[in-house]
Amino acid sequence: MPFDFSKEVARGAQVLDTNFPGWEQYIDMGQLDIRNHSTCLLAQLGSKHPNLAPKVTAELGRREQNPSEPTTLFDTAWDTVFVDLIDDETVITHGFTLDHANDEHMQDDDAPYEALTQEWKDLIGGRRSGKAAQVAAVAAE
Repeated sequence: MPFDFSKEVARGAQVLDTNFPGWEQYIDMGQLDIRNHSTCLLAQLGSKHPNLAPKVTAELGRREQNPSEPTTLFDTAWDTVFVDLIDDETVITHGFTLDHANDEHMQDDDAPYEALTQEWKDLIGGRRSGKAAQVAAVAAE
């Protein structure tokens, strides 16, 4: 069953563009995996963006002192940085994760996550290659 997450990812990219211009430069596409809470898009952005990483790092340290709180990078980034921008519904409708609790195609199937991850990689790769082409054109002038 093919999955198309292009609309969700476009909406997510728009939110990131508005709030964190240039966000795509902080994503390691080799590590990007939407299913993994340490290498998903929001976790990577939260841990690498210069305006976000210090907040997330400080919160991770605080949470390590209190083991009853979540300590995954995603949960910490989510609670510390993104909760004011992206609510529980938006995180799904904007392609940051999938609704595995209510989605019929989430039956221990990696394919939807792989498709969503690939959609983000395609968007980021397209932006990076477009910027590289712009830089090359300016350099050639």
